[in-house]
Amino acid sequence: MACMRPVAAFLGAVLLAGLRVSAEAPAGEALRLPEKLEHPQLACTAEELARLKAALAGSAAERAPVERVVKSAERFLAAQLVFPPRGGQHNQWYQCEKCQLGLQTVDDTHHKCPRCGQVYSGAPFDDVIYARGHGANLKGLADCAWAWALTGKREFAERARAALLGYAERYGQYPYHDSQCKTGKAASKSGGHIAEQTLNEAADLAGRIAPAYDLVWTFLSEADRTAVRDGLLVPMLRNIDKHRAGKNNWQSWHNAALFAGGLLAGEPDYARRSVADPANGFRSQMRVSVSAEGMWYENSWGF
Repeated sequence: MACMRPVAAFLGAVLLAGLRVSAEAPAGEALRLPEKLEHPQLACTAEELARLKAALAGSAAERAPVERVVKSAERFLAAQLVFPPRGGQHNQWYQCEKCQLGLQTVDDTHHKCPRCGQVYSGAPFDDVIYARGHGANLKGLADCAWAWALTGKREFAERARAALLGYAERYGQYPYHDSQCKTGKAASKSGGHIAEQTLNEAADLAGRIAPAYDLVWTFLSEADRTAVRDGLLVPMLRNIDKHRAGKNNWQSWHNAALFAGGLLAGEPDYARRSVADPANGFRSQMRVSVSAEGMWYENSWGF
């Protein structure tokens, strides 16, 4: 998975928080985090939000890209909010064991081979469908948070709140598992609860959960914020942080999540280490992973 996006997410979060980070920091310079966040701050600045609102009220061309997010939020709002019974699994498992062809979805618990007609049920086949359900929920969460910020319509904030609290209630209850279908203590340190990899959970936290939480912060009660912090943000941070990948594109996603989640959860040590950890932080990543010509060490243009 491409590293460029999490690095961009990381730098965006840092810049929006009013910070300056370089690969080579002057000796003794510490990362100074704001004493108090003014929400939204990670998802966008107040000036950026004002420009988006103006675009939504502007010409058809100006309105179109912003309106797409609101329309997507409306569709998510019109559907029933359903939480899968457990975390998702990697799409690599969604194939016929005999024919090695991708399966066709009959329903959430029945999956048919297009060649031999074999129908599969249960794990890990159902779990691939659950992953899609989680992805739709988290996208819908982010869309509704943006729609609330753009329109002020309460129903969008209510749905975002329901999704955040729903995952806060379930995250620790979902079994810990990895991409090799191992669970509990048998699973690798790269596993998760909502997703099967810290890579995916970090991308979800940095790209959807943290920005959505930032956008609806003022709508949530103090009890809501505590529930989301203690049930979702902090457990996700702990899960991601246990897998310190070093010189690896996964760590770029991890750092983006640790910074954004740490800042919003009031856990500044995660945010500081996402920048300054000598073996895993952003500064280290830029020193050891990017060549003088600007190429990522794995020699992929996508990375």
